[in-house]
Amino acid sequence: MALYLETKLLAKHVALPIMSIFMIVGNSLLIYVTIKHKHLRTITAYFIVNLALTDLMMGCLVVPLMVAAEEGLFGKSPTVCLTIFCLAIAEVRTFE
Repeated sequence: MALYLETKLLAKHVALPIMSIFMIVGNSLLIYVTIKHKHLRTITAYFIVNLALTDLMMGCLVVPLMVAAEEGLFGKSPTVCLTIFCLAIAEVRTFE
C-alpha cells in the first residue's frame, strides 16, 4: 500500500509538471516558428497552430489546476472541478 501511494505522489509531483513544461515549451516553439517563417503561413499550418494553442492552454491551465484540485487547494468547490472538466473536454473535442 505504501509503494502505491509513493508512486501516485511521484506521478503527481514530478511527472505532471514535467509534462506540462514540455507541452508549454514545445507548443510555444511551434507557434513561434510558424509566425516567424512566411512560407509556413498556410491553411494547414494555421490549423496546426490552432491545435498547438489548445494544447498550450492544456499545459498552462488544465494540468496545474488538476494537480491543485487533487491536492485539495480549492477545498471541495464544485465550480473548480467543473471548470477543469470543461477545459479538458474542450481539449479532447479539438482533436476529433
